[in-house]
Amino acid sequence: MLPLSKKAELDSLEPANYRPISNLPTVSKVLERLELVRLRPHQLRSANLSQLQSAYRKGHATETALQEVLDGAFTAADDKHVLIGLDLSAAFDTVDH
Repeated sequence: MLPLSKKAELDSLEPANYRPISNLPTVSKVLERLELVRLRPHQLRSANLSQLQSAYRKGHATETALQEVLDGAFTAADDKHVLIGLDLSAAFDTVDH
């Protein structure tokens, strides 16, 4: 990476005239990955983690949570007359408000 000058007309020999380059995003990504590798096995073995927990679990996402909700609703409605309305049309709007 080349350091970027703050302005083209500034003295190129003066270090104060360059923008600082931060290595923190790289370091934090490495630390995050290391922590995840150590934390995930402990988290999955823990009895405190609900089977319905979708965040931070491999193979689980919002689709998995939605599928669980719908499966529970259909199971409850097997022997009864139940009407369930779920409107997700506005959930995926891309229009800026």
